[in-house]
Amino acid sequence: MMLHSQRTAFAARSMQNKHANACTRILHDAFTPRRSATNCNRRLLHSSSNASQMPVSCSSMTNPLQGEVVESSAQDTWAHLLYTQRQLNLAVSKENYALAAKLRDEIKSSVASLPPVQQFQYHQVALIRSGTKDEKIKAIRALGEVGDELVVPELADLLADPVLHEPAQAAMQCIFMRNKEPAAHELLLEAVHLMDDPMQYDHSLAIFNRLIQAYPNYVESYNKRSNLLYMMSRFHESIEDCKVVLRLQPHHYGAASHMGLCYLQLGQYDEAIASFEVALKINPGLTQVSQVLSDVRKTVAGMYLDG
Repeated sequence: MMLHSQRTAFAARSMQNKHANACTRILHDAFTPRRSATNCNRRLLHSSSNASQMPVSCSSMTNPLQGEVVESSAQDTWAHLLYTQRQLNLAVSKENYALAAKLRDEIKSSVASLPPVQQFQYHQVALIRSGTKDEKIKAIRALGEVGDELVVPELADLLADPVLHEPAQAAMQCIFMRNKEPAAHELLLEAVHLMDDPMQYDHSLAIFNRLIQAYPNYVESYNKRSNLLYMMSRFHESIEDCKVVLRLQPHHYGAASHMGLCYLQLGQYDEAIASFEVALKINPGLTQVSQVLSDVRKTVAGMYLDG
């Protein structure tokens, strides 16, 4: 029995050591939104739609919805729009043009009731669904510039597309970083910058704590704090932050993959596997996560065989 326990412990340590570099790369990818935010400081190209044209950046955008819970009326209108659009497509496919005309009028009225930013978003989503490849990529990048959490599910649906995966992922990261309050965004960047220096971890954590207290609905602040807590080997606390992120933003694949890393370090392999599976269900293009998941499964299977 002692020999089996020793073999199991050795296998666990070997697996953690083997994936140390992969874990580092996954954590490195978790910081990508900071660089994406910088890359988003481009002027928005003029849209061919009739929506408002608005030059913005991830660092300066003051979207009233991002970083806060979206008002139910806006959510309801958006959900109704997407449902009506599906009904319109169905009516056209069945050549029921009378119904299609009625649904078009209903969509036009609903779009007009939205704030200008959301009108713009709706037209970009329409391009993503029906445009050419170049139009889709341009629309995705536009959503990265001005989008809020309402369009995250639409972007997440594109993560399995090999052509649209990269711009969709970048757009989602930019949206996650954005906050209506410039001060919140600046605090986040300051705390993340301090994470580069282990001597500044406590300082960084203090900033994250202050940020979360002031802006409790700023999802990315919890995600970045969870990264820091992992680096401080405070895995249980990191997991709790990941859970908050996924409760507030279920499409946050970064939080799911990061939670898997924490469980891996704690030797809770079933939980690690489940977390990695959630991350890959959201974003199938996470190659490093996929490799770690495959290896963890093999190692766990070997432990059972040894038993």
